[in-house]
Amino acid sequence: MAVKRGQLGIEFFLILSVSIAFAIVLYNTVNEESAESKVANDVIATKASLESLASAVDLVVLSGDGSQVKRSLLVPTRSICFYYDPAPKQQFFCVVYDEHLFDDSPGDDAGKTKVYSKTLVKEISSGLVECAKPLEPGWWQVTIKNDAGSIKLDCIQP
Repeated sequence: MAVKRGQLGIEFFLILSVSIAFAIVLYNTVNEESAESKVANDVIATKASLESLASAVDLVVLSGDGSQVKRSLLVPTRSICFYYDPAPKQQFFCVVYDEHLFDDSPGDDAGKTKVYSKTLVKEISSGLVECAKPLEPGWWQVTIKNDAGSIKLDCIQP
């Protein structure tokens, strides 16, 4: 039985359309997972920067008057950093924004989450955090100084 040319053309386009539909579904799935992975990377990088900052502040507090520490910290593209939450928390925090965060939550918390550092050993005055808020995304040189018991933070973008 001979296959007609018209039938071959229809079968070809049928197989081609199924293949294209499969490729589109696969592309959308990979693209969505990639976007969620980038957000997770930003949250992890933000947490690492906050932990490094909190550890440096604790080191300066425990080292006493006149001590100073410099740290290079990364502010990811989706993060707004560095804020200080005084007593009772005594923690630094950043806000990470993206549509993949809290997709189901209504109101102001939709699309954002706060990432906190560890609790500091001593409360510092939030007025002594001399960093422009929010910091631009990128690398920042943060200097932490203990000046007669008051802790001062200076942020410079190199």
